[in-house]
Amino acid sequence: MSTGRRTIAAAALSAALVGGCAVPGGAPTSIEGDPLPNQGRPGLEEPDLGSTLAQEAPNPVDLPPTLLAAARERDDLTTLVELVEEAGLEDLLTPAERHTLFAPSDDAFAAVPPEVLAIYRQDDEALRRLLRFHLVRGAFGTGELESVEAVANLGGTPIDLEVEDDRVSVEGAAVVTPNVGAEDGVIHVIDTVLFVPPVPDSEG
Repeated sequence: MSTGRRTIAAAALSAALVGGCAVPGGAPTSIEGDPLPNQGRPGLEEPDLGSTLAQEAPNPVDLPPTLLAAARERDDLTTLVELVEEAGLEDLLTPAERHTLFAPSDDAFAAVPPEVLAIYRQDDEALRRLLRFHLVRGAFGTGELESVEAVANLGGTPIDLEVEDDRVSVEGAAVVTPNVGAEDGVIHVIDTVLFVPPVPDSEG
C-alpha cells in the first residue's frame, strides 16, 4: 500500500474511534456499542411518538348546539327550517332536554299538496302540532331504534318503527339520512311528512 493510501486509511480509522461507528439501520455508536449523543447534528433526533400520535389523531367533532342549528346546516331541510322560523316556533327545536327529530326533507314537503301546506303556513298551532308529531323525547340513534318497536312523540302518539336490512322506517317513512348529531339530540331525515290531516271542506 502506498504512503498516501496508508495516511487516508489511518485518518479514517482515527475519525471512527473518536466520532463513533455508524451502525446500519441505527444511531451512531461508540466502539463499545454505546449510543452516542446527537451532538446537535440535524436529522438524528429520536422521533417523539406521543407528539406524532397527537398530530395524527382526529380532532373531536364539534356538534351544533341545537337541533335547529343542525337543521340549518343541511341543504335538504330548508323547508322545515323556513316553516319553523316563519311561525316563531324555534323553541321546539331548541329543547332543554335531549330529543330526537324525524325531520321531513325538502322533497317530503314538496310532495304535500300545496293547499295542505298552506294551512300550516297560516296556522301556527297546526304547525306546532305537526312538529310535535315528529319529535320524541330522548336521543335515539339508529342503534337504539333497532331495539324498540315504537316510541311516543311529544303529542303522545306512538310512532311505529321498523328495521329491515339495516334500513329504518318510521310510520312507513324511510330514514334517508340517519344520526345527524346535535348537542341536544339527534336528527333522522325522512322522506315523508308523517302526519298530514285532511284538508277542511270549504263548503262545510
